[in-house]
Amino acid sequence: MAYDIHLQNMEKDYPYTEQYLSLLRESDDALKYLIEYFENVDEPTIIVFFGDHYPTLDNGFYDELLGTDLNTITAQESLPLYQVPYFVWANYNIRCGNGGVKSPNFLGQNLLDLCGLPSPDARACLRVLDSRIGAINALAVYDRFGDAVVGEQQLPDDIRTLIEDYNFLQYDLIFQSDEEEDE
Repeated sequence: MAYDIHLQNMEKDYPYTEQYLSLLRESDDALKYLIEYFENVDEPTIIVFFGDHYPTLDNGFYDELLGTDLNTITAQESLPLYQVPYFVWANYNIRCGNGGVKSPNFLGQNLLDLCGLPSPDARACLRVLDSRIGAINALAVYDRFGDAVVGEQQLPDDIRTLIEDYNFLQYDLIFQSDEEEDE
């Protein structure tokens, strides 16, 4: 089914936003179809659906929607634009519930743990970091209760050290040469 969503009660026209919302509705239908299909499959299946930020839409749309100029807001005020919902669905019984604020790097490791699947030793740092913070992104670190801490200087020393260790490991994993891997 093709959707043709039109925004109402807006001061301007936002054709890209309307197109995005129409396609999002089609994606919702496709996701429903996917889940309905896997409800009837015997093979244990988990579906994870997430994003890492709100979409970029027509210039001025968010300004009008939120009643503010996004170019003038603080990092703290912009945090909601980088928080998107996620869900984990399975066609069998797994430990579920509200996972709270979670960044994609933790979500992947949480999923492996949830499934009881082994993960590379290099990912063990994610378990340690995840046990101390809820999420991390370019703007903030979220504590275990989902409260954002903006600015590295605001973090406790032990959390800052864990993040520095994590950054070092990530850098090493990304830029490790083939020769170093063979050693």
